[in-house]
Amino acid sequence: MQLTEPDLRSTQHIIALDEEEHRPFMELRFAAWANKVTYWHVGDLHLKTMEEALALADRNVRELIQQLAA
Repeated sequence: MQLTEPDLRSTQHIIALDEEEHRPFMELRFAAWANKVTYWHVGDLHLKTMEEALALADRNVRELIQQLAA
C-alpha cells in the first residue's frame, strides 16, 4: 500500500525502519515531512539477519513505549 499525505496528517508519530532507504524517498515524495519522521536503523533482511532486525526493532519499540509513558 502506498503512503499518502493523508496518512501522514492522520498520525502523531511517523517511524521508518531504515533511514538510509526511507529518508531519500521521504525527501523526494514528502519533503515537508522528511524531518518529522523518526528514523530507526533497522536494515532490511538483505542487510541484517532476521534475528538482528527483530532485536533492533524490539529495542526501538520498547524505547518508544517508555518515552510515550513518561
